[in-house]
Amino acid sequence: MPITYFETDLEELDKSVTNGIRMALGLSGFVAALVGVLILAWPAKTAAVVAAIIAIYAAVAGLVNLAIGVFSRRLGTWPRIGYLLLGLVFLVFSGVAFGNLKATAATLGVLLAILVGIAWIMEGVVGLTMIGDARSKIWTIVYALVSVVAGIVMIILSWMGTPYYAVQGAPAVEIVQELMPEEGMGPVREMGYQHVPLGVYDTRERPESEDEEFNHVLHEFEASIATFAEKDASFNNAYGILEVTQEQPSLKRITWKINWLAGRRRSR
Repeated sequence: MPITYFETDLEELDKSVTNGIRMALGLSGFVAALVGVLILAWPAKTAAVVAAIIAIYAAVAGLVNLAIGVFSRRLGTWPRIGYLLLGLVFLVFSGVAFGNLKATAATLGVLLAILVGIAWIMEGVVGLTMIGDARSKIWTIVYALVSVVAGIVMIILSWMGTPYYAVQGAPAVEIVQELMPEEGMGPVREMGYQHVPLGVYDTRERPESEDEEFNHVLHEFEASIATFAEKDASFNNAYGILEVTQEQPSLKRITWKINWLAGRRRSR
């Protein structure tokens, strides 16, 4: 993620501070490249690792922006505040991501998009505060406005892609979509083939398996059904059945069945 007017500020910093920030930028660039390689090479196995790396990347970016805001001699009051706020935003995101790595991994794409959107907005605001020192005021204003608008659009479109926007589907559809979404990874795909044991698991019997990761999915399945049963009066006495069968030597089939009092059945 670019840092506005960073090169100009580097000239005004002490040599030791400059070297430290350059090292931090180099590290953040290396981390960004590593994230890209992991996503391309192992998209189904490294969601949690990638989430941790992104949290580290955000922490480094936050420290770099804080260093600019604190040590730069040329910055005025408002640009300095802008860099400090941008640094705090990155650090807060990093702390939240580290504290909830599993949730961060499950919603990795949305969180990344929102983080980029916030960063663009903050960079645009910082750019507006530095118009007086800019060599080209017109281009600085254009850059800042485009950055702010792009950040707002990024956040809105990301939110529109979550279940919190618009109309939700039927409880049975929403429950399965949360655990095994049609787009993206989800908890089931993230745990991998070896963590999906064969069998039939009925939520009325509080099912357990020998695999801890699969047990987490079963508990989530049971909890989601209970949550929707409390929210939706027509979703009475609901229970779910998860069936895992071996279709081919290296292919397993997962069948979701959710039943409720009215006798209607939704299977996916």
